[in-house]
Order: sequence, then structure tokens, then C-alpha cells
Amino acid sequence: MKHLFFLLTLLFCLPLTAQHTYRARVVDSATGEPLPYVNVCTAHRKTISNAKGYFAIWIDSPREYVQLTHVGYEKQSVNTASKTSVIKLKPSFHEMKEVVIFPFNVDDVLNRIVKRLKKDYTRSADIETMFFMRSMLQTEMGNEMQECFLAGKSAVNFREPAVISGKLWCETDDMNQESMLRHLNTHVLLGLGPYVSNSPFWATALFPLHKIRRSRGAYEPTLNTQVDDNGNFLYKIDLRHGFFQLKGYDSLRPDEKPAPVIIGDIYADEEYRLLRFDGEAHFVMLRSNEKAKRITVKFQVEYTHERGFTEVSHMHLEGKNEDYTFDTILLNLGDESGEKYPAVLVKSNLLDAMRFAGYDERMWEQYSIVQRTIPEEQIAKGSEARGQNFD
Repeated sequence: MKHLFFLLTLLFCLPLTAQHTYRARVVDSATGEPLPYVNVCTAHRKTISNAKGYFAIWIDSPREYVQLTHVGYEKQSVNTASKTSVIKLKPSFHEMKEVVIFPFNVDDVLNRIVKRLKKDYTRSADIETMFFMRSMLQTEMGNEMQECFLAGKSAVNFREPAVISGKLWCETDDMNQESMLRHLNTHVLLGLGPYVSNSPFWATALFPLHKIRRSRGAYEPTLNTQVDDNGNFLYKIDLRHGFFQLKGYDSLRPDEKPAPVIIGDIYADEEYRLLRFDGEAHFVMLRSNEKAKRITVKFQVEYTHERGFTEVSHMHLEGKNEDYTFDTILLNLGDESGEKYPAVLVKSNLLDAMRFAGYDERMWEQYSIVQRTIPEEQIAKGSEARGQNFD
């Protein structure tokens, strides 16, 4: 009887909540098109939708609220009890009002954004945060995918990645073929943005927000504003035009090596806080099999200000050349506990750091990672079948 009483007492003391998974797809309410890389969060966890708009997030109760945010769209909260499988986000900025802007006004907005970024970097440069990263590589030899948890500095741009735990999937025709990822230094791309600090790889690159006078002559920026129904402003600065026409870089020979040039569209709010940068990096020389080859990289970086400073929320990168195609996502998990876990600083490539760091099952049980796309899932399943899942 005493044992029964003890078991009943223990049962009632256990938490009543159980972990569930809520899955849905995010689309544009007007067009029905899927919305990739939308922020999805609960009170305790966060993720983003994948390239096709799908997401999966762990919830502690079947009646929990999930909040979705995306630049240019209205915030939306969804009660998971509704079992909604398709979430339609409404554009919050219905009209773009083109404004006649004198040059000094464009410069003024850019300078205010830079001033804020510099202030945030000065105050928060050393804050280390937990990230999740997935990178998919396609070559003639086969497909590869790496997933890992990183510790990194997130203020203004992502810096100093260190691997906490990682997995590698490798589909190749030759079972003895060494992973191509070991010869690629794609991790240097994670530092990209319109304003980059303390990233040696990008020391000679031209960025839109580094030197405004130089940028103005190179990019010929244009400034537009978008206004939502509540009168909130969204600045959009187009920094895509002018540079190539002025410099004639579109006629470069393949063997020429100009400094990298970053172009794109900057979004900022009325307080001059950087919200998003949709950009391209041209003339980037990445190492591959001990040789450097040029590649053009398209990327999107979104920022958050939840902790009182501008930091990377998530980013998506894609690029290709004649040897390979890659696609990478990076997600800020909003957790400063990276310092609690042993981490291996990334030097030449992520794969070597992953092998030294090893695989920690606890990490994968604690966080909702970004839902895989069908091709990514196929790589994972195919690799496991071949016995090439390196933990």
C-alpha cells in the first residue's frame, strides 16, 4: 500500500504537459504563393519556414499560440488548437509611395542607419548566441548536407562561428570519396550583410553601408517609402544599380580577381533600425580543393531587435559555379547558453570542426530545427541507407 501511495504521489508530481509538433505552411494571402523564411515562435521556441513555406515547431500544449512575423507582412498569432494547416499572411504595406528625394536625404537615411549599427555593435559585439545551420551541397559526385549547432556573435553581422554539435550526410557513388565540404570555406559567407565588422575575409569588399560617400558614387542609391494602414514607415533603399555600369565589371575575364562587391535592397523602419537586406555578393573567391574559384552568392539576411540591439535573426544563402551548387540557412535560436557547451572554433571549414565537436543528442532534442525540404529529406534518408551518417 505504501508503494502504491508513493507511485500515485510521483505520478501527480510529474508535469502534465507533453511535447507536440505543430506543422503548417505559410502563404501570401493575396497570391497564395508560399512565403519562405518567415519567423515562427512560441513563448519558448523559434524556427523559420523553409524554402517552400513549411515549418514544424515543438509546442508544450495542443492549445498554444504561435506567432508569425515577416518584413512587409502583418503579424499573426495562430492557436494551434485550430489545427490550421495553411496560414495566410497579409501584406502590411499595400502601396509603395515613390518620393522625390534629394541626394543629401538619401545620405541622411543611410547615415542614420549606419550610426545605429555602429552603436549596437559597440554595445553588444561580444554577446555570443546559439544558432542552427543547415547547408546542402550538390556536385557531380553526389549530394552532401551538414547540420550543426553553432555558437557565434550576432550583433550587426554573424562572426566567429564555433561548432557545438553536428551531423553530416554524404551521398556519393564512391563510398570512399572524401566529402567535398572539407575543401570548401563556405562558412565565411555567414558574415555577409550590408555592414560587416570584424570579418577578415571581407576586408577588401565594397559594402553599401561602410562608407556612405563611396557607396553613393558606386551604387547610385534610390530611396522609397512604404506606409501601412497605421501610418508606419518602411524605408526601402535600392543599392543595386550604377556600380556595374560605372566600373564595367560585367566585361571581366574569368581569370581577373576584383574585390568582392555587395549589392542589394535595404529595409529599415522609421527608427532607422535595419530590418532586412536582400543582396548579392559578386566576385567572391571561395576555396575549393585548395584552389580559389569565383562564385556569385545570393542571400537574404533578416534582423531582430528583441534584445535591444540589431542582431542577425536568420539568413539564407545560395550560390553556384561550374563545380558545385550550395544552399545554406542560418537561424538565431535566441539563446545565450552557447557558452555552456564546449565548442570548436571553425578555421578552414565547418566539417573538420564538426568532427572534433562530435554529436550531442541533447542539442537535437532541445530545439526545433528548420523543417527539411523534400530534397534535404531525401539526402538524409539516402545517406542513412548507405551508412554514411557521420555523427
